[in-house]
This record gives sequence, structure tokens and C-alpha cells, in this order.
Amino acid sequence: MENNRFINALNQIAYKINSYKYIIAIKNSFTLLLPIIITGAFATLFSSMVFDSTNGLAQIS
Repeated sequence: MENNRFINALNQIAYKINSYKYIIAIKNSFTLLLPIIITGAFATLFSSMVFDSTNGLAQIS
């Protein structure tokens, strides 16, 4: 019982915060940019893993 009241209170707070237009704008921009961020992270990982001059798989100097 007490746990449900706590969860309901947190839900009301989260609903109020989530209704602010600035939070909505940040949330939407994060959602749109997430694929680009993940692609860049994998490209950086691949680049540093394969094309490193000393320890890389290609060992291109």
C-alpha cells in the first residue's frame, strides 16, 4: 500500500516535469540524434581498433 502511494507520487512529479516544453524539446532532440551518436561511437571504435599504427589490425603506418 505504502509503495503504491510512493509510486503514484513519483508518477505525478514525472508527469509535471515531462509536460514542460523545454524538457520535451530536449527529449525529442535526444531521440533524433541518438542514431547519429551511436554511429559515431562505432566508427570511432572501429577506427581506433583497426587503423591504430602500433596495435591495430591493419598496422598501417
